[in-house]
Amino acid sequence: MALGSTYRRCSCRDETGRELGAACPKLKNSRHGQWAFRIELPPDENGTRRPRRRAGFESATKAQDQLDQVRDLLAIPEEDDDETRRKIGDLIAEAIARKAKLPDVEETRRLVKVGADVADDPLMAEVLVAFLAAKQTAVSLGKLARNTYRSYESHDRLYLRPHLGRIRHRKLRVRHLDSMYEAILEHN
Repeated sequence: MALGSTYRRCSCRDETGRELGAACPKLKNSRHGQWAFRIELPPDENGTRRPRRRAGFESATKAQDQLDQVRDLLAIPEEDDDETRRKIGDLIAEAIARKAKLPDVEETRRLVKVGADVADDPLMAEVLVAFLAAKQTAVSLGKLARNTYRSYESHDRLYLRPHLGRIRHRKLRVRHLDSMYEAILEHN
């Protein structure tokens, strides 16, 4: 598990123009500087280390919350699933580099659970196909009844894929489901 840490620093400079960072004497004042976190992401495709930092937080609590979100994201894959952990690390590294919002933990967990590629933004049709494949495996292992699978498959074929299949997973909203239900009611 990636540990990481939070710290406070500032951008004050000494007489030579070098940043003082955490050595700034003004940091004793609780209002001076900003909070940040650092964490070591899993190595990239080439095996290169990826230490990452994100700063600009008003408090230690906010920095810690972001660090915890990164830890939660990295804890999603199984212990032996280095490929998925790397891809999640790629998403985190990209978000930090672009100063964008980190990926949602629950959304990422759902993508991993259904076997969708977390680095992509798949169409709902792809997510539904992966879901049915996982359920078919559960039937063959005796963990799911055949009739339950048939029900899933018919709902997917008749309603979900025709109405939601062309929508990107991350773009799916309640309004899409509302319009699907309205279309079903209108058809019936």
